[in-house]
Amino acid sequence: MSVIHKKRHLLIIFGMAAVVLLLTLGYTVVGNAEASPEVTESKTLPKSLIGHWYFYDRARDKFSQLAVTKHSVKIGKQRVAGKNLTVDKIHMANHYQYSFTDKRHQNACFAVYHPAKAKVAGKNHRAILMNGRYVYLPFKTTATAVVSKADRY
Repeated sequence: MSVIHKKRHLLIIFGMAAVVLLLTLGYTVVGNAEASPEVTESKTLPKSLIGHWYFYDRARDKFSQLAVTKHSVKIGKQRVAGKNLTVDKIHMANHYQYSFTDKRHQNACFAVYHPAKAKVAGKNHRAILMNGRYVYLPFKTTATAVVSKADRY
C-alpha cells in the first residue's frame, strides 16, 4: 500500500469520526434546548403559597417567617409589594416553582419556592419548600419536617 493510500485512509477515518462527533454534539444541544424551563411573569401569587409560614433554623435557634399575600411577600424584615413585586412562575418537568423579585434592586431574587407536603410527628401538613432544602410550615414547631421524595425537586 502506498503512502498516498495510507494518508487517504487516515483522512477518511478521521472524517467519519468528526461527523459522528458533530452529530452527537448537535443531538445533545437540541436535547438540552427542549428541557429548558418555561417562565411566565405575574403580579399575583398563587393560593397555595398565601399565608404565614415558619422555618426553624437549628443553627441559630430561631424561627424565620415568610408572610405571603396575594400581592406581597415579606421575609423577615424585607417586604416587597405592589408594582415592585414580580412573580416568576417556572414550569419544568410537570411541576411549578415560584420566584419573587424586587424590581427596586437589581438581582434581588428571594429564592425558588414551591408547594409541598411534609410529615411532622407522623402527620401530613401543607408546606413550602425553599430551594429544595428548607421546609416552611404554617405553624411554629421545632420538630423535624420530612418532605416526600416526590416533592423534592
